[in-house]
Amino acid sequence: MSKANKILKVCVLSDSFIPKKISAAGMLYNLSREFIKRDIEVICIFGSDKDDKWQIQNNKLNNYNLEKLKIISSDFMSNFRYRNNYFRFIFELFLALSLSIKIIRYKKLLKNVDLIVWYSPSAFLWLPALILKKITGSKVYLILRDIFPDWLINIGILKNSLIINFLKLLTYPQFKVPDIIGCESIKDTELIKKKVEGKKIEILYNWPSICPDLMGVETKKNIKFIDFSKKNRGASKLFGVYTGNDSLSHDLISGINYLKDFLTKNQVQKEFFLNRFTSNFVPIYPSKHLVEKHWDMVSESFLPYVYKHVDFGIVSLNVNHETNNLPGKFVS
Repeated sequence: MSKANKILKVCVLSDSFIPKKISAAGMLYNLSREFIKRDIEVICIFGSDKDDKWQIQNNKLNNYNLEKLKIISSDFMSNFRYRNNYFRFIFELFLALSLSIKIIRYKKLLKNVDLIVWYSPSAFLWLPALILKKITGSKVYLILRDIFPDWLINIGILKNSLIINFLKLLTYPQFKVPDIIGCESIKDTELIKKKVEGKKIEILYNWPSICPDLMGVETKKNIKFIDFSKKNRGASKLFGVYTGNDSLSHDLISGINYLKDFLTKNQVQKEFFLNRFTSNFVPIYPSKHLVEKHWDMVSESFLPYVYKHVDFGIVSLNVNHETNNLPGKFVS
């Protein structure tokens, strides 16, 4: 085959992928499918859970199209991902190491890669990104979202100056390895320009994590959500939804407090029902006009059904963040 007819090959590197129920996983799936639609070969390298890996290997992802998609994943120490911040730090380090080993193992498959697309916020993935770059000789595009460790410092999780300086040193290569860095806001580009010189930095906005081809495919299986239907509620009730994380970074409590203040200030007499989709539900004890309802996490293919039948949604991000990133769920 001549160089003119060469099929382009892209490697997508990240800490997660489908079927994980987070917006980044859905966005990278959509990105990969768009590459494939343009006759570009795609290899996805990511950190998975044991159950995720089993579903992929046994073709159990009925709501996703994995055709023409090559996958290299690691579930090493994945149970550390969901514990406290210290365990998460250990997981991130070992994920970078395990993916680096995988890349070396499959270097024959990867040697003809034309472009490496690395999706943050896993700042330690600069190591496998660097190894990929050395093996392939190709350019690296970093899609930079949460800037680590800056966001941990902004919201007060990191306070010890020794630990802060150590993490800044350990993660600094994340700004040096990529050839181009795509940020989500002008302010973020300004922050990165102060960290590293001579690097091309541009705006790259988020895109929906929901795949249009999958919208509504799970509605029949989730008929229990029928109480969202507007025909089953009176005029005095309004239904809302929150699908983000219940973390200090998102600060849902402040978001709900703003809503409560709005209801009180405007003397709203309607009853508000806030449906929260989260694996770690902690009641926030809202006012008598605001009732919380907890649901387990659902796949992004079911979220359009939810959005279609609610009156409002809450998007919450801690005001102490210096960066201007929009949560992926907001885009969807």
